[in-house]
Amino acid sequence: MRLFNIIRKSFFLKIVCFTTLLSFIPYVLLGCYSLIQVHSLSSTMANEQIQKTITNVLMQKLALLEKETEINNAEFTKIEHNLKLIRKQAEYLFAKKSDFIALRKPTITLQRDPKGYFFYPDRQNSRFFSAL
Repeated sequence: MRLFNIIRKSFFLKIVCFTTLLSFIPYVLLGCYSLIQVHSLSSTMANEQIQKTITNVLMQKLALLEKETEINNAEFTKIEHNLKLIRKQAEYLFAKKSDFIALRKPTITLQRDPKGYFFYPDRQNSRFFSAL
């Protein structure tokens, strides 16, 4: 209160306080304006970065999918080539069927074990048994 009384009595202090308050208003307005501009600029830049990142990610995904498509097409080409070879071999085998009948191995005869299993007579090379 003492300071307020001193200012009321002195004309010079009134002018100093008035000019100080008058000069403080533009600083406050400039501060508010710059705060608003910085906020809008940062949000604009963030949105642009997000859009660029999304675009780059989508382009990378597209490149990855194209590469996977190329790999799949190469695999399908291999499968098609193998199927053609199998078809030619089958045609050849069916065309020359009488030549291959003589080459057929005899049928496997299984022997019965007392425990109830059937097995191939050569026990060292045998890998198959069944229980009937």
